[in-house]
Amino acid sequence: PSEQRNNKPSAQSNAKRAALALSANATIAATTLVERESLCRAVEQHNVRRQLDIFKITVGEGLCYEGALRFYYTSPRGQETAKVVRIQNTTTARDLVPILLPKFATCIDETLLSNPSQFYVAIVDQQGQHRLDDSEYPLQLSFRSAALAPLRFLLRCHGDTETSCDSESPRSVTEFGSRNSTLATSLDSTATAATEDRNAGAMSQD
Repeated sequence: PSEQRNNKPSAQSNAKRAALALSANATIAATTLVERESLCRAVEQHNVRRQLDIFKITVGEGLCYEGALRFYYTSPRGQETAKVVRIQNTTTARDLVPILLPKFATCIDETLLSNPSQFYVAIVDQQGQHRLDDSEYPLQLSFRSAALAPLRFLLRCHGDTETSCDSESPRSVTEFGSRNSTLATSLDSTATAATEDRNAGAMSQD
């Protein structure tokens, strides 16, 4: 009997911990559902303004999504080439370099191709040209900035002479979530995305 009495508090504690765990999981699930619904609304508004299907975003499981971005590379001779690459919101700038190099292989000197660490991803926005930090997410940045102004994504090499004075300064980007609840509202004012898409047909694609 004394052993049963000793086990009773332990059983109650276990039941309490289990109930707390279930409550926490339910809260997380509810939060994720709200964020997903917000993401889906923002994607729907974004896609309405995309005239070319290739640049429309598709939502996957949870808060994952994928879309296409256009990247530019300018050769030392000044020849600019554009390629369209479809990536996920979890694809980092570091991940993109080995993906982009084969796309632009015919435009890049073989000696440079043998050293991928010399390349990085940069963007051009209203403030100028900026290098993206290796851990940043280009698709997330493009998605959240669509309502403000189209971004131009570049594949650059450390030896490029056209690099602007601030191109080595990384920018900070955060993931889409409840902290970015203004995204759905800001996408309502997107007026420049259609202009970008109309110009897309003239660019080369893979």
